[in-house]
Amino acid sequence: FKPALRACLAGERIAAVLGRAGLPEGLVRIVHGGSDGGVALAQAPVDKVLFTGSPSVGRAVARACVSRGTEVTVELGGKDAMLVLADAHLPRAADCALWAGCVGAGQARGSIERIYVAQESYERFLSELVRAAGAITVGDPADPAVGLGPLASQRRLAHVGELIDDAVAKGARLLCGGPLAAPIHSRRTDPEWVPAYCGPAVLADASHEMAIMHEPIDGPVVAVMAADSLDQAIALANDSNYSLGASIWTADRYQGLRVARELRVGMVWLNDHLPGPAISRGPWGSFAGAGLGKTLGLAGLRACSQEKLITHDPAGVGGMWWGPYDAVAGQAANALAQWRSARPTDRRRAWRSGPVALARVGGRALRRH
Repeated sequence: FKPALRACLAGERIAAVLGRAGLPEGLVRIVHGGSDGGVALAQAPVDKVLFTGSPSVGRAVARACVSRGTEVTVELGGKDAMLVLADAHLPRAADCALWAGCVGAGQARGSIERIYVAQESYERFLSELVRAAGAITVGDPADPAVGLGPLASQRRLAHVGELIDDAVAKGARLLCGGPLAAPIHSRRTDPEWVPAYCGPAVLADASHEMAIMHEPIDGPVVAVMAADSLDQAIALANDSNYSLGASIWTADRYQGLRVARELRVGMVWLNDHLPGPAISRGPWGSFAGAGLGKTLGLAGLRACSQEKLITHDPAGVGGMWWGPYDAVAGQAANALAQWRSARPTDRRRAWRSGPVALARVGGRALRRH
C-alpha cells in the first residue's frame, strides 16, 4: 500500500490496525513516496493494481500496468452532482449536501461539488445551505468541537481560492465561506505548522461556463445552479468528465429511479449521498472515462481474484460437439438454437425436426469409446 505523499501517517495507522487484527507480519507492506513510487509499483511483478488519485498519475500507472499485462483498477477522482427535485425535503437535503461536501474537508472521493435545484425550490434551498454551513466549526480536527479541518496543503487551498474567484468573476455569488487566513478554532501553537483552512463555501448562481463546474475542487465548496426542468438537470449532471457518483433528492421513489438510470455515473444514491464507511457501499467506481473497474462490495472483491473454469465429462463419452460436421450435426445445432429462442414458432419447429438429429449425434458420441 502506497499512501499519498501527504498521508504517510494514515498509511502507518492502517498498517497498525491490520497488525492488531492478526495479519502475519510482512503480509501488508507500506511504501512511502511520490508519484514515481506509484509508477514503480505498477511496473513491478504484481498481479493487480488498484489506484486512486489524480488523472495524470492514474493514466501513467494504467499505461505501466497495461504494458506488463497487469490488471488495473483506476479511479481518477469525481465531480459528484446532487439533483434536488421540486418535492425534495429541503432541510434534510441541505444537511446532507454540507456533510458530503465537507467530509474530509471536501477532499473525500465522492464529495458533492455540484448541486442542481428545481427553480421553484432554489432560493429556499440556498437559505437552508447557508444555515447548515453556519453550524460547522472550522479548526484543528483534534478538537472535539471542530467539524471541519484543514486541507492537505497550501497549494490545494490556493487552487480552491482560484476556482472560487473565477466563479465570482463570471457571475456567481459567494454566500459564505472560502479560504481563511488564520485558523478559526485551533489549540495548536507550533509556528512552523501553517494549516490550510477553508470555511464551508456556498456558491450560488453557478453556470457551466465556470471552471468550478468542471474541474475537481478538492475543498469544502458546493456550487449551486437552478434548473428550469428535470431534463436540464440531468443533462447538466451528465456534462462532466469525472463521473463518479450522484444523488437524487425526491419524495417520488419511482421518478428517482428513472432519473438514476439516466445519469452517467458509477453510483447513485436516492435521498442520501456518500454513506458512511460503517454502511456497506456496494460496488464503488467511476463511469467510463473517469476510471477503470470497481472496488468495494462483492464486485470489488471478485475484481481482485481470477475466475477459473473447470469442467468434467464422463471418461467414456465423446463430446457431442466433436466432428464429423455433417448435415446431421448441423440439424442438431440448429435445433438447439431454436429451443433457446424466445419465439414460440422457433421452439415448435425445433420439436418437429430436432429430436431425431440430436439422438443421432448423441449415439455417435457414445459409440466413440
